[in-house]
Amino acid sequence: MTDDNQWVTASDLQSRLAKDAEFKAIQAERAQRNAEYYRRLGEDARPFEEALRSVDPRFRRMDSLTAPKERLSSVVVALLLEWLPRLKENRNKEMLIRGLIAAKEPFDGQPLVDCFMADSLEESLRFPIANTMAYAKVTGINDWLVEAVQVKRYGTSRAMLAEAVAKHVPRKLAREVLLKLLDDIPGPAASGLARFGGFEELQAIKARVESATGWQKKDMERAIRKIEDRLEKQSNRKK
Repeated sequence: MTDDNQWVTASDLQSRLAKDAEFKAIQAERAQRNAEYYRRLGEDARPFEEALRSVDPRFRRMDSLTAPKERLSSVVVALLLEWLPRLKENRNKEMLIRGLIAAKEPFDGQPLVDCFMADSLEESLRFPIANTMAYAKVTGINDWLVEAVQVKRYGTSRAMLAEAVAKHVPRKLAREVLLKLLDDIPGPAASGLARFGGFEELQAIKARVESATGWQKKDMERAIRKIEDRLEKQSNRKK
């Protein structure tokens, strides 16, 4: 609707905007910024992509790592870990981080820890790093996981750190840590406990679920169902 309260069609509005000098200048500036951004991405990725093709010709571009058709060999994984601190653009770093989930063999998780802890790291990258820790075959970071999941300033990434604790940390210690976190991050802690929890863990989650809200409550309810299903199957096998 225009200032004189007359309706205009989308095509009319687009036509008017196309003739507006200020709007055209804004559009041109935006296009220039986008072009510069993608130029930086390409320049940052090019040396890595050349190195990647030299060890595995199946990977022609960096974005092919995000949905590989096969598990990544140890040679490719080593290359990804080598280049992770060398890349400057966060979007490129994230592709490498997510690609590591497809590693065929266990690998040292310390480069991921170093990336997570870097002062220059953007907060938005911490979640995909924690996500990779939760699902990839990382080794050597159990002590760090136990400490990091309890650090409140790590925000939403703690949800995946809790999953990583449940997956990698020895069960006795993981249970202790996650039970403690039920009063801090109840949803993620419950999800972690659901990986291996039994009757005691079930009761601990149930005791807190009614006071939870939103997605945390939904995560807790899913965890309850998962543990109950497992206990029921165990009971049926004993009959």
